[in-house]
Amino acid sequence: MSRRILIVDDETGIRQSLRMGIEREGYEVAEASGAEEALTMAASFHPDLALVDVRLPDHDGLWVLARLRETGVPVVMISGNATLSEAVRAVKSGAFDFLEKPLSIDKVLVTIGRALDYEQIKDRVTILSERARIDEPLGRSPAWSAAMETARRVASTDATVLLSGESGTGKELVAEWIHAHSGRTGGPFVAVNAAAMPETLIESELFGHEKGAFTGAVAPKKGKFEMAAGGTLFLDEIGEMPMTVQPKLLRVLESGEIQRLGGERVRHADVRLIAATNRDLKAESAAGRFREDLFFRLNVIPILLPPLRARIEDIELLADYFTDLFCKRHRRPALAWTPEAREMLRRARWPGNVRELKNLCERLVILSQERVTDAVLEGMLAIAAVPDGAAGELHRRLDQHETEILREVLTACGGNHSAAAQRLGISRSQLYRKLERLGVR
Repeated sequence: MSRRILIVDDETGIRQSLRMGIEREGYEVAEASGAEEALTMAASFHPDLALVDVRLPDHDGLWVLARLRETGVPVVMISGNATLSEAVRAVKSGAFDFLEKPLSIDKVLVTIGRALDYEQIKDRVTILSERARIDEPLGRSPAWSAAMETARRVASTDATVLLSGESGTGKELVAEWIHAHSGRTGGPFVAVNAAAMPETLIESELFGHEKGAFTGAVAPKKGKFEMAAGGTLFLDEIGEMPMTVQPKLLRVLESGEIQRLGGERVRHADVRLIAATNRDLKAESAAGRFREDLFFRLNVIPILLPPLRARIEDIELLADYFTDLFCKRHRRPALAWTPEAREMLRRARWPGNVRELKNLCERLVILSQERVTDAVLEGMLAIAAVPDGAAGELHRRLDQHETEILREVLTACGGNHSAAAQRLGISRSQLYRKLERLGVR
């Protein structure tokens, strides 16, 4: 996708000259002749960089610079008669560079390239820093606090941990936090998804293999246990582990030793194991789909992570955190939530849990303007929750129950929509949309 450049200058000839030279290099260009127009254009065009003249008819360029930098847009200032003090002020205010007129298009293009490269490197550093800084996962609800209290108590030990909970509840995030607060924090954190590996390769992936161990094994290879030496091995979706591999995993956990496929050498596995599952492993064991002895070996310290619907107190906290995170990452202005939208957040079902909320917040940051309303949010939630199978039947029954409640309240209120909305604790606009969606007349 081509990068976007916004040109802000009150001289038409300069804008057109810059536009021609910049577009020849494959950039997408938009123009503004004044400060107010520049901010309006930036809100819809979402530039990757702006070229801003110091002298503008309504506000000066430094005013535009300050507001564009608030949204993270890099700015190169241009001027034909600026003073040295203005140039210094511009750079101190966050301008990437200051170019004097008459402008050389070659110099402009070089400066644009340097600025975009610098921003790309800065973004990568920011993302890596976010990943490296493992803060305690957000939450203040009783259920989440209880889970994290157990995580805090077990983090400093080498005990095996079994994290269970629905998909999207943050099991890998908690596993990373435990590792970061353990005595193994200086060692690697190696994550393995058992459901994502082909059954024919999972043994080789976990324990490694020697050259010639099987067709295609042209060189020796370390397994994940060896790669995690001195650190933590996170086995996600452990309930998907094939029955044929489970005894070998149990042996490693019991003896602390591994053997590569096709090899005779016994190696010591200096690894702390954290496993995670969205299944009930006790029930799976009783049904013969998971080895009971392996379940007991994994279930030393069980931690149940609650679904988002069981931690309503955390929904707004998480939504604000994710919204702020993505506004900074995508260089968007801060988003405000209306009270009706916040209430809708609390009432949503969240089948995808925190992962669904996080994805929704990113979508809102990219597609919304200035604030999140209940109308915008309802449309987003409807897209995110298309029912199928057993979940579809549950949604149908819930809609049926909601329809009955709406009709009952409307009848009690004599058909007065305002009174019905007040009794239901929702806005009138929400009530109208529910009536339309459910076909209630």
